[in-house]
Amino acid sequence: MKLEDFDIDVELTATARCGIQKYRYGQGASQSILIDLVHGATAGCTIVPEENIDTVKIAQIEVIDKYTIRGYRISNGYVQEQHVCFYAQFSKPIKGFDLYNGNKRIENINLSAGTNIRGVFYFDDPDDNELLIKNREQQENNCCYNGCQRRNICVEPDEASA
Repeated sequence: MKLEDFDIDVELTATARCGIQKYRYGQGASQSILIDLVHGATAGCTIVPEENIDTVKIAQIEVIDKYTIRGYRISNGYVQEQHVCFYAQFSKPIKGFDLYNGNKRIENINLSAGTNIRGVFYFDDPDDNELLIKNREQQENNCCYNGCQRRNICVEPDEASA
């Protein structure tokens, strides 16, 4: 698929607990990713309009190292107290990032938590216009980090046989 407004080619694939994303940016284009933990499914919670809500109870994004982020989002909507956790590894280093709580940029810290959390991650590399992201997801009530990164959910084909 192509994000025409941004000149980005996107390939996505997923299993029950893992996603692989591939972004190919236009030559010389800014390379960034937005993680938005505020917005959930629109019109996806129910067929009853007055019950179509998705309320964030708490969310968090944390930068682990220059290749890895993790986070979670606990919300009410499709199910009561839905826990969605992620652990994402990037194919190239994060050159910079901005974390936001609402419209306020969080300065000099690698973690942001609240009900209105977003993060923008920058990967500008003039010699490499492609970014690969491996996502591991865990949707269990014991959210969150005690299993996401340790379980070998997302492996390369040659790693699976090792």
